[in-house]
Amino acid sequence: MDKTISLLKEALKAKLSGKIKSWYVGDPVLIPDSAMPCIAISPNSSAIVVADNQRDNRTHKIDISVIIDARQYFGSTPSEMVGTTFLMEIMSKENTDGTIDAATVLGVIRDNMQLSTNRFMTGSVAIDYTTRRRTEDLITIESICTIEITHVSSR
Repeated sequence: MDKTISLLKEALKAKLSGKIKSWYVGDPVLIPDSAMPCIAISPNSSAIVVADNQRDNRTHKIDISVIIDARQYFGSTPSEMVGTTFLMEIMSKENTDGTIDAATVLGVIRDNMQLSTNRFMTGSVAIDYTTRRRTEDLITIESICTIEITHVSSR
């Protein structure tokens, strides 16, 4: 799964580096203020199925989290939802014609359905939004995109 995560991280960095300050493999838990907004790519689960007498199909669920510091938005009026709006734009912003913006997490996923010769994404994507208290002082707003990638491997 580490090669799959590495390929995914490079594809995301190529499109989102100007908007994202830091990149992590796994949830960093303690994130410096200066490192946000950041993306954490975390393994969720793997299922391995015999494809034939020489290959396996490995299906990996991977979480891509966009994490921002909620404290910077505490002064906003409740009707503004500034932090949530930023997360929605980074995760899955639509262009004026209704297409997915290529410089979003969802846009990168759609443009890289085939990560490599034997690694491809399934069509299923789930996006969740949450607020999380990481430490006594740090509260984050997060958007988590869960994807499935199938890796056909030889035994």
